[in-house]
Amino acid sequence: MPRLPGEGSIYQRSDGRWCAAIQVAGRRHLAYAKTRQAALLKLDELRQTKRLDRLIEPSKLTLGAYLTDWLDQTTANLRPSTAGNYSDVIRCHIIPELGHIRLQVLKPLHLVRLYADRSKTLSPARVQKIHRVIHKALADAVKWHLLAVNPAASVATPTAEAPNLPSWTLAQIHQFMASVRPCTRRWDALWIVLIGSGCRLGEALGLTWDAVDWAAGSLSIHRSITQVHGTHHESRPKTLAGTRLIALPAFALEALLRHRDRLNDSSPDTRIFLSQAGKTPTRPPLLKIFHTACRVAGVPELRIHDLRGIHATLLIYGQTDIKTAQRRLGHASSRMTLDRYAKALAAGDVAAAAALDRLIRSPD
Repeated sequence: MPRLPGEGSIYQRSDGRWCAAIQVAGRRHLAYAKTRQAALLKLDELRQTKRLDRLIEPSKLTLGAYLTDWLDQTTANLRPSTAGNYSDVIRCHIIPELGHIRLQVLKPLHLVRLYADRSKTLSPARVQKIHRVIHKALADAVKWHLLAVNPAASVATPTAEAPNLPSWTLAQIHQFMASVRPCTRRWDALWIVLIGSGCRLGEALGLTWDAVDWAAGSLSIHRSITQVHGTHHESRPKTLAGTRLIALPAFALEALLRHRDRLNDSSPDTRIFLSQAGKTPTRPPLLKIFHTACRVAGVPELRIHDLRGIHATLLIYGQTDIKTAQRRLGHASSRMTLDRYAKALAAGDVAAAAALDRLIRSPD
């Protein structure tokens, strides 16, 4: 049956392949197949795409050129740390392997092979981050009518199990606290505040003295300092829930008082935690100082961020409800709190069982 104008056509090329073609606004859109029947199916797909107004203008734009432009267009509205992470992932892992491929030729198999290759040298969490970045970038390409579909949407998200991070026992927490509570060293109060508040290191470094309400015993967290490629940036906390007012335990307030007494400048707008030169500390030297404090206290060396997990562990041992723990930690949802601190929850559950056992065995 003859086709009407605009319905497209199929024909066989000299190389034996079949081609489905349809013309829109003076431009031909082509799809290739090995058989005539397959070409008819391709033609039906082109017609359906035309009806939905999703035919994409052919382009020789490479993935590398697109991602470079995408970074310029999108990262201005991101947190500096997020923008830095996107840039590192794209320039170090995606462009070197796939940057030469035309954007419209990119297939899911290209991404499967990339993830498999990177899994040989990177952690599962890092490979998962590569997937998240390219998925987001290609989703924007679909929105901008550069792609009809997102190739990353057809690729399974690389799995990344929660790492079994080291922590301290309750006895080791007490041991460390006994070592740092006198606050005789410049950064001792920082470790105590991190344990007592559960705030992120960047949030603690962004604190000024007017964030402390001495009468109410509370701490207002509303800014964060992040370090990207050696430069510090001040911004709002990581999530909307990150802006919060939390009560401080007495030991943290006492540490802040001792810390304030050691400083010459404690005016309201002065940052609480600064180096001797009055600068925001960089993370590598700060980590070395923390590890020294760990060795002095005789406890295993952890990451500074692990003090946030220790705060969560103490909350759970203290039978704090999950919604309160979520609010103190600044998590967007209680599900996030449960996922991040499943190990601490399990330890708290064991403690709860032991407490029940004591109650039953000693009713008086």
